Amino acid sequence: MIYVPKPLGGLAALCGQARHYALHAVRVLEYQGGAFRLEASDGRRLAVVRGRGGDAPPELAGLEAPPDPVFEALIPADAWKDGFRQAGKAPGVALLLGRNAVRLAAGAGRREAPNLRESERWPDVAQALPRPPAWSVAVDPRLLSGLLLAAAACAEAAGDAAPVQLLLYPRVSYVGVAFNAGGLIFDGLVVGSPAA
Repeated sequence: MIYVPKPLGGLAALCGQARHYALHAVRVLEYQGGAFRLEASDGRRLAVVRGRGGDAPPELAGLEAPPDPVFEALIPADAWKDGFRQAGKAPGVALLLGRNAVRLAAGAGRREAPNLRESERWPDVAQALPRPPAWSVAVDPRLLSGLLLAAAACAEAAGDAAPVQLLLYPRVSYVGVAFNAGGLIFDGLVVGSPAA
């Protein structure tokens, strides 16, 4: 059993549609000691979360594992969302992985979902994560996302779907966002601090 913090239910928002790969699912890998790795992608965005969820509350201690336990699962995004929504005020969701089914439990909520691992493929995301990065800066994600949403509104007002540019200024630890199309020019900046 792994115990996943409730805020990670939001990973389902990054899932896409079923195409060549099972991008309509969240990939879960379970390691010893309650450690986990979660992956979600829509083919253009990718999130990988690694961590240790800690101990499940006592009321979940007696949960029965599915037959044929495994250490990898592809959980459909709608089942993932529903399982985390049922958590209510619980701080996390317990995942019990089986070859054909996954059990999600939190508080009084219980949900069983199919494990798509046997029937569908997941991309090798290790190939998509270049190592090491050329440069990094620590930025508050809420500030950067707000700036990107403002740039998206500018692009919409310009009637253009052109992408914004992400600009990195290593000497001053800034991340810039720029857009120039449809007669509108957008320049934005988030002040950060160099990553360790």
